[in-house]
Amino acid sequence: MTSKNVNRHTIDVKTFRDRRKSDVPTLLNAVEFFLDELLKRCTIAYKLNIKVTLKNGPVKGDDKSLNDGLAWEHESGTGVKWFHIHLNDNVPFLELLSTLAHETVHVVQFATGRLRIEDDDWIWEGKNYGPKPYIGKEVDNQLPWEYDAYSKEPELARKFVKQYYSIW
Repeated sequence: MTSKNVNRHTIDVKTFRDRRKSDVPTLLNAVEFFLDELLKRCTIAYKLNIKVTLKNGPVKGDDKSLNDGLAWEHESGTGVKWFHIHLNDNVPFLELLSTLAHETVHVVQFATGRLRIEDDDWIWEGKNYGPKPYIGKEVDNQLPWEYDAYSKEPELARKFVKQYYSIW
């Protein structure tokens, strides 16, 4: 696992059997960049703890669906809140980066309270979507938190690549 304490955030990236190990510094920088972009207008200085894990193949959701990425929050026994992102590492790098942007949007949604899970119910900006809002890929994209993440994902990835690689 490679860690980075940046400004106020703690970010850990763990690879699967050292696959994509050379991409870890870029992924750490990407998470930092995405957080800075997503939180730059916030008046609260959030200190986020994020663990990114690269998985060998699609990531299985609670509903047994296969995904290229998942994000969730977890409170440790010590009261420290961690946000977890699992990513499928069997995709081209730019797709991995785009999925990381998408999942980082969800981390910020959880951290700022726009998206919450209470008693298994998914709540977006105060509206309850029940315990199982995900019912099918096309319909799932219309859930407001997914729509928000999908709408921000390409621009975040593009801006990061442009800044990090000075191209695109």
